[in-house]
Amino acid sequence: QDAVDELFERVEFSLREKEEILGKHPLFSSWVEKALEQYLQRVQRSQEIDHNDAEHKDSTTENTTSMDEDALPTAEQDSAALPVFLDCFSESDSEAENSPKILHP
Repeated sequence: QDAVDELFERVEFSLREKEEILGKHPLFSSWVEKALEQYLQRVQRSQEIDHNDAEHKDSTTENTTSMDEDALPTAEQDSAALPVFLDCFSESDSEAENSPKILHP
């Protein structure tokens, strides 16, 4: 808690020097405190997520490497693959309606 208080004081002092007009506002200290609190909470959440992801990755690395190799297509399958296009237009639409506006006036 002492480290957080010291950090708050340093940030507040530094911001008061940079933001002379906002620094004079009566609520400036509470704005800095709230912003610093939100920032520290985001950092803590991201560290927890990173830590959990690292633990999950370590525990599943052995299982996924063999599965990932099986999921990849071979060179023959890759060269023989046909692209799949989504038909977004109905047959009843006119040609002008089927043309993208950027290509057709």
